[in-house]
Amino acid sequence: MSIQVNVAEAKAKLSELIARAEAGEEVVIARGGKPVVTLATPDRLKPKRRKRMLGVWAHLGLDIPASAFDPDPETLARMEEHWNPEVRDRERAARGESAPLDSPYADLADARRKVRDGC
Repeated sequence: MSIQVNVAEAKAKLSELIARAEAGEEVVIARGGKPVVTLATPDRLKPKRRKRMLGVWAHLGLDIPASAFDPDPETLARMEEHWNPEVRDRERAARGESAPLDSPYADLADARRKVRDGC
């Protein structure tokens, strides 16, 4: 059921109109006979969501297994070796580079030394 009231009447009977809207009735407030506002409970105002399709190529219907996004074991091993200080120091020693300093600018200092020494 729907009820339409003008603004002046809505001001006077706002509590009653809110109660009717909470009861499930559609309450429309009009100005000059034209609907301006509808009173509704928050659950009625929530937009209905469509199920989202993930991926930019979802419309193509490609079936990509989740395992395709697993990290590559070889790449992980190389990264671990690169960031492991013991392995990194061993590789530097094999290349004939000096041992790294504790400074975050150790590579920069190493490069300056090479330029200075003409290497």
